[in-house]
Amino acid sequence: MAVQRGGRSFFKTEQGAVSVFLLLIFLGMLMLAGLVVDISRVMVAERKVQTALNTAVRSVLADYDEELVGQYGIYGVPYTTRQAEDLQRYFLVNLIEKEETFHFLRFNQDDLKITGKVEKSLLNDGAFQEQIMEYMKYKAPVMVTQNVLDIFLKGAFGKKADLLESAQPSGKTLDSILITQVDLKKALKNATRNSAKKALDQLLDLETIEQAQKDLAALMKEYEKQLQANNRQVQEIETAVTEAWRADSDEESGTGAPGGEGNAGNTPAVKAQGGKFTLPPDLQTLKKELQELPGIIKHNRALLEQIAELEEEEQALTEEIAALAQAGESTQAAREKRKQLRAEIKALNQQLKPLPQISDLSIQNKLPPALEKTEKKAKEFLREQVEAFLGRKISAGNPVTRLITDEEFRAANNRGASQPPAQEQGMFAYDEKMAQWNEKAAGELEENVFTYLKELTATLQQIAIGGVEKIYLTEYIMDKHTFITSPTQRGHYFNKGEVEYILFGRPAERDNIFLAFLSIWQLRFAVNVVDSFFTNPAPTFLSRLGTALVEGFICATNDLTNMYAGRGAPLCDSLKTLPTRLSYSDHLRLLLLMRSEKEQLDRIRQLMQINIRQTKEAFLLKDYGTRVEATAEISIDLWFASLLQLDKFGLPQVQGNRYIIKKTALAQY
Repeated sequence: MAVQRGGRSFFKTEQGAVSVFLLLIFLGMLMLAGLVVDISRVMVAERKVQTALNTAVRSVLADYDEELVGQYGIYGVPYTTRQAEDLQRYFLVNLIEKEETFHFLRFNQDDLKITGKVEKSLLNDGAFQEQIMEYMKYKAPVMVTQNVLDIFLKGAFGKKADLLESAQPSGKTLDSILITQVDLKKALKNATRNSAKKALDQLLDLETIEQAQKDLAALMKEYEKQLQANNRQVQEIETAVTEAWRADSDEESGTGAPGGEGNAGNTPAVKAQGGKFTLPPDLQTLKKELQELPGIIKHNRALLEQIAELEEEEQALTEEIAALAQAGESTQAAREKRKQLRAEIKALNQQLKPLPQISDLSIQNKLPPALEKTEKKAKEFLREQVEAFLGRKISAGNPVTRLITDEEFRAANNRGASQPPAQEQGMFAYDEKMAQWNEKAAGELEENVFTYLKELTATLQQIAIGGVEKIYLTEYIMDKHTFITSPTQRGHYFNKGEVEYILFGRPAERDNIFLAFLSIWQLRFAVNVVDSFFTNPAPTFLSRLGTALVEGFICATNDLTNMYAGRGAPLCDSLKTLPTRLSYSDHLRLLLLMRSEKEQLDRIRQLMQINIRQTKEAFLLKDYGTRVEATAEISIDLWFASLLQLDKFGLPQVQGNRYIIKKTALAQY
């Protein structure tokens, strides 16, 4: 029941206030609904701007250089005026609504600000190598470099180099044996010649003989230990090579043999056979003679010591007889006693055993004959043939061969200045030492071969374990570039010497090809030297080393001749029965694996720029990147939120009745 106030109902007096209150609530709800609508519009607009910008960036990224992709499989795009215009055009095409009946989103194109840039320049080592790795993922099944690496390591050249180095002390020990044997022989002759001397003098001679015998016996014992140690190394090499090829043969059954480009057929069973280190017959005879000598020395020393005592008594009696005679006394008893002593001395002298004479040694620890003139001429002829190649040259005056500067590389990689290419000696040092042909030069050659092969095999073993990127880079170089024996014609600036340029970096194509010849000859020389030393049964270190050096020289020249003729070369002479052949390109792969990645990446990019500039004179690789980043700023009109004056609340995105949308997008290959 309504309360009556002054004759009027209470509810009737409050009707106007309720209407105002409801109106205020309605307006608030309307503003809230409008704000929700604008928030929804902003969210949709931001998503649409982001999508349009992403699409635009990807569209710009799709405008890659066809020459880079076609020739090298490398994706890169510049950011020029054309790319900037394309970026804006692609952005607007994907952003602006095409339905004109109702514009839920109305973007203000007059407020559009869009900027872009290319990042991860192809001059950046990381970005460039990443592109190569992506490309090589699809080439992984054709891993010739991995096969060449595996085959080379199966030759156990590191172990053979160890054998070459560890056998060197045996040569020095043999020299000491020969010298000490001469000293012993002289001592024996002197002792035999002076057998009429007093016992004390003979004892001194015997001491000299005994010392020489002990020294010589110790040297012989040490020499035999060294030979046994060398033979254990030979056995280890035989086992390592045999097992490596046996395992490979088991894996390949039904699949064919891997290997270089010259390889054919399945891998047969391999039985590596090394040359054992044996004691020469002369030293075996000497060993027996030395074993007999200590007994004779011991026997004669005991007798000579007695004789020396008797001779001392005899001397005393002689002096006594002289004194008695001078005094006029009888000397008969003293003379009888002296006569008895002399008889005893004579009897003891007759019991002395004659000292044996040590046999002469025909063995000599010397180098065998040096190289023949014809063998040297064969290599010189091959060298002249290689030097006759003319080729082209990178020159500063040629606009096509405009090189990427060191400053440009440093700017892209934040690195220091590059070092100039190292001077390559190649086989010149070997020629000089082989021409001298003396023990000093041979020893230096042996040390060089040992150091070279140890570094080579250690590096290759590390790459075989975890150097996939290095192998991919090498395979990429061989896949995309020419070399002197390459049958492929690519129309590049260097017609034949691109891989050689990547290896050595000389401006002239001819110089790089020649340096490759020197380096491969050096590799083949080292490999053949240690293999020949391993298989050679020569009895002394120097004869074995000298023979290995000569055979290594000859085989290296023959190997290069066969490689240039396209026939390939065996891994080494002891494994020549295998069908596996390593080609010139296989050896380039080995050289590439030994070289600095930074140098290779730089020279690959130099060749890219030069080759593309043959058809595009303005092409500069520094302008190309693998990632595009863009920023777009555009506004939309607010329908309801502007009434709330949100810009006064410190919201930078709101400017009057407009909401500013700023988005960033990036995309990369």
